[in-house]
Amino acid sequence: MVEIDITGRALKDIDEIAEYHAHFSENAARTYIKRIYAALDLLRSFPNLGKVSPELDYPKVREILADPYKIYYHVVSEKLIRIITINLSGLPLDFEKLKPN
Repeated sequence: MVEIDITGRALKDIDEIAEYHAHFSENAARTYIKRIYAALDLLRSFPNLGKVSPELDYPKVREILADPYKIYYHVVSEKLIRIITINLSGLPLDFEKLKPN
């Protein structure tokens, strides 16, 4: 199993997702956050599960779906994955979010 490093930017994304959905329903907020963490758990065992992001075309940066969100991550090594950002699937990716924070 690999280590998952969640960047400050990705943690902020998770907080914003939870806050947004909590305005409508605490249950919905918990559901979306659980989906995100379930995807992260899968990555621990299967780091190459996601696909190379077509927006980036860089093989070390991949994306995995936690519907309706995409989790963008960098396969740093065989032992480390860095979660870069989490973006709503239907929205264009803000490339500024991919810069190291």
